[in-house]
Amino acid sequence: MIHIAEHFYEGRQLNSSRAEHPRPDYFVLDHMKRSGLLCDEDYEFAIQYTERPRLSTICEPGFQPPETRAREERQMRSLNSYDLAGEERLRRREARVHSRRRRP
Repeated sequence: MIHIAEHFYEGRQLNSSRAEHPRPDYFVLDHMKRSGLLCDEDYEFAIQYTERPRLSTICEPGFQPPETRAREERQMRSLNSYDLAGEERLRRREARVHSRRRRP
C-alpha cells in the first residue's frame, strides 16, 4: 500500500500522461463498504466512474425501440388468442376416451 500511495503523492502516471482521475479499485471499495469504512453515498459516487465518453445518442435504461415494442405486443396478442377449433377437438377426444372407459 505504501508503494501505491507513492504513486498518488508523486502524481499518478498513466501511459506517460498524468491521470486526472485514477481508476477506482472496485474490490477495495466493496471491502471498505462492507467494513463500514465508506458510507453509502461515497461508495455510490466512487463506483459511478467510467472512462466512456459521454454521448447524447445513448438511450435511457429501459428504452425499447418501436420495433421491439411492436414485436412484444404481437407476442402478447398471440398468447391471448384462443384456438377454439383445437379446444373443440380436444374436448371431443376426451369425451370419447371417457365414454370408452364407462362401457362394461
